[in-house]
Amino acid sequence: MSIDSGSGLANATIQQRLVPVRLFYDFLMEEGVCESNPVGRGRYTPGNRRGGHQHGLVPRLTKLPWIPTEQQWLEILVVAAKERVRNRVMLALAYDAALRREELCSLRTDDLDPAYRTLRVRAETTKNRLERIVPYSAPTGVLLSGYLAHRATISRARGPLFLSESRRNHAQPLSLWTWSKVVRRIALEADVPRFSTHTTRHLCLTDLARMGLGAARYRHLGRSPEHRVHTHLHSPVRSGLGREAQPWDAADPRLAGADACPPRRAGDGGDQAVTSASLAAGGENATAHAWPGPIDLARYNRCPGLTRLEMEALSQLGMNVRRRRGYDRDALQWQAIKRLLRPLDDARATLWCPDTPHHRRAITDAIGLVLLRCGGHRLLGVV
Repeated sequence: MSIDSGSGLANATIQQRLVPVRLFYDFLMEEGVCESNPVGRGRYTPGNRRGGHQHGLVPRLTKLPWIPTEQQWLEILVVAAKERVRNRVMLALAYDAALRREELCSLRTDDLDPAYRTLRVRAETTKNRLERIVPYSAPTGVLLSGYLAHRATISRARGPLFLSESRRNHAQPLSLWTWSKVVRRIALEADVPRFSTHTTRHLCLTDLARMGLGAARYRHLGRSPEHRVHTHLHSPVRSGLGREAQPWDAADPRLAGADACPPRRAGDGGDQAVTSASLAAGGENATAHAWPGPIDLARYNRCPGLTRLEMEALSQLGMNVRRRRGYDRDALQWQAIKRLLRPLDDARATLWCPDTPHHRRAITDAIGLVLLRCGGHRLLGVV
């Protein structure tokens, strides 16, 4: 039986079990009980004509992490789509943010920032003890909002995000082992036994590399590929000849309560949005409907002109429309232009942006410029 035959213990396990034996013989050598260590380390002697390398007892093998194929991943998603909303949210976040098992299960309600669709991974829960801010996609945000409503029926207390729903540990924090059992059950039902809680992290980083984004750039850019996980859990993808399928930035109508038929992009009869389920069934085209955007324009007063009060308020505020220091939202001027601020703030909330003071200031400056531009519109003369 060879070490890389796939039978018996893995190479890394053998290496770990040799460590205490090697240290024990090091102790015996220090005490003078034996003269050599039969489980010695590898050595390098410079100047040796033969290379100077002396290998250890067991060669160290470094293998690439396993990731599922496209078909295996689709089977995982088909099974996961039948799970409760908590498990679907956890799987989506594990892929979107490339979270480790402990990082995922240790998330708290105050780690979420829905306005920017980001979550904070606290330093004490990470492997390298480094805190980071990672994004999640809009479809995951829709699913997460549904889970938060469901979580409120279990417990309204702040704290751990994911709670147990069992009778024995009702409303208690979800343990690492419970999540491992959930993933194991999904993997066995999908007939992909090698799928584990860490596979989603490897899969996300692999997809980022395929898209030209390395793991190091991911920490800075904060961009998350969606087209693999949200096919079944949330969002349909639009396919086209000669290019990779790209995601829609919205929730799957099957989960959002809309029409079950997938949408179709307007103006192009041959580029339809289809789900992976329809692709697996043979790519049958469904009835097309317009895909709604994240903002409902019917909610706003879209009168093109400005009232006299709005004009006076913009004139009095001047450059203060950028909402810098001293901004008072209850001031009369801000109440007068509330109609103009509402759609701009809603649009800002739907867009992802790094949560830094510079980016937040840039956004408020952009909104201020829009408001200043509104001041040049024609006056209605209505008070």
